[in-house]
Amino acid sequence: MNTVQKNSLIGSFHEWHDWFRKWSMEKDTPWDTPLAVGKWTVRELVSHMMRWDRYFWEGAISLIASGEEKQLQIQHLDFDIFNEAAREYAHTISIEELVQETLHYREQIIRALHELPCEDWTKEYRGLDGEPFTIQSYVEDFIWHDRHHMKQLEAFTN
Repeated sequence: MNTVQKNSLIGSFHEWHDWFRKWSMEKDTPWDTPLAVGKWTVRELVSHMMRWDRYFWEGAISLIASGEEKQLQIQHLDFDIFNEAAREYAHTISIEELVQETLHYREQIIRALHELPCEDWTKEYRGLDGEPFTIQSYVEDFIWHDRHHMKQLEAFTN
């Protein structure tokens, strides 16, 4: 990976942050309305996004950035259980707190990604379960994830 590739990925990873900041300021955001019958509310979806950022920030990115990669706390999770906890968490905080947490964790990750040398992006790290991952694959996966949910939210609010 070179600097141009790294910066391109960071730019794409930053899309969610910039989009969400602008979108969350809209006065008529229907935070407690389900996206469709039987689907999550807007609040729950945003909490889902934030909790994944928080999980990777606290369990991997912050540790790698501080040179404590041997202390990684991430592992493959049961997505349904994790997502249900994120959905429940959405109802324990205010919208203002949810917006601030969403922006905060993504900002922390972006700042750390900028500081990581290019070679760290392709280095194989191992989580608690011994499964390997790279920063590059994590960022690429989350860019897809971000765009998927941004499209859902845009379609819902337009």
